[in-house]
Amino acid sequence: MSEIQFLCQQPRVYMIDHFASADELVPILDIVRDPQQLAQRGIITQHNKAGVSFEWQVQSEPMLKMLVERTYARLGFYNDLGYTLRFRNYQVGEYHPGHLDAYQVEKFFLVATAILYLNDTTEGGETFFPRAQPHPISIAPQAGRLAIWFNYTRDGERDEAAFHEALPVRVGEKLTLTNFIYKPLEYANREL
Repeated sequence: MSEIQFLCQQPRVYMIDHFASADELVPILDIVRDPQQLAQRGIITQHNKAGVSFEWQVQSEPMLKMLVERTYARLGFYNDLGYTLRFRNYQVGEYHPGHLDAYQVEKFFLVATAILYLNDTTEGGETFFPRAQPHPISIAPQAGRLAIWFNYTRDGERDEAAFHEALPVRVGEKLTLTNFIYKPLEYANREL
């Protein structure tokens, strides 16, 4: 695993290349690309302009559990509502419109978002932060790359600079697993 790269202060965005190895990604890719395996697991998919997606129970697959635990070890804290990961498969022309990951469930806030890219996207599909300061940033999908950002400022305010979008895939496909990390707001002040 590579060292963590600090990409931006506002919002706080980090990236780790080779967070997951090709050998670790193969069993995940085998499952998500096989409708029969998904059906056997009781996974129901949906499809819209943001591609095919589904919620995947972390405890259901040893490889998911291992990758999630590695993510939490790198963060220095775990997810208080960490039951599922969101899988997405974007095909050519598919994208995710701009939005903030700033949600609250009871006393927990979506403090941080961690996206694991499962494949190399030939062209397009970047995670783009147009409001980042001092200039916009984008993260290209590469197999095994983990991107992490905080959705709240250190003082617990919603960080408008964390507004982001998945740009349209132009060539190839984009496969991701997203971990939405819910904690009390004081965790927004953490350093990686």
